Amino acid sequence: MGKARKEVDDSRFIQVTKIYQCNAVMFWPRSRHLEVLLETRLFSEILQTIRRATASLPTTETLSLVNTVLDILSCPALELPSHGYGLRDYDGPVQVLADAALRWKDVSLWNRLVSSGKVDGDVEVLGMELISLAMDVFGWQCMSYSLCKMLMRCPEG
Repeated sequence: MGKARKEVDDSRFIQVTKIYQCNAVMFWPRSRHLEVLLETRLFSEILQTIRRATASLPTTETLSLVNTVLDILSCPALELPSHGYGLRDYDGPVQVLADAALRWKDVSLWNRLVSSGKVDGDVEVLGMELISLAMDVFGWQCMSYSLCKMLMRCPEG
């Protein structure tokens, strides 16, 4: 960052120059990391980065971001911000991760998403369109885990 120089003449014999650094460092406990992400624009930037990862396989960095979002979705103490997006909005975490799982043909990611605390196998959160797409991409056999989770959650079960 920039440096500000200020000359101060507080002596008749020598001129004193003070240099001020214009940096800011933020510290927070590791236990609040996910909460801090949600309170800043970083969470939406993470979602946008995952959405823009259009390759057929994710990079290590993208997988790390996916895991961060899954951690947020799995943490019952964290509330998603009400402004900007909901769970099922186009830019919301469920839609972004579901799209990524389908794009990468990653049934493990799909199952982790379905099991996350904010989704918890809720058909309404996932939506029938996403579930149908997942069955087309993964097939019935691979979908058995998440389908069982959804049926167990369904009161009519």
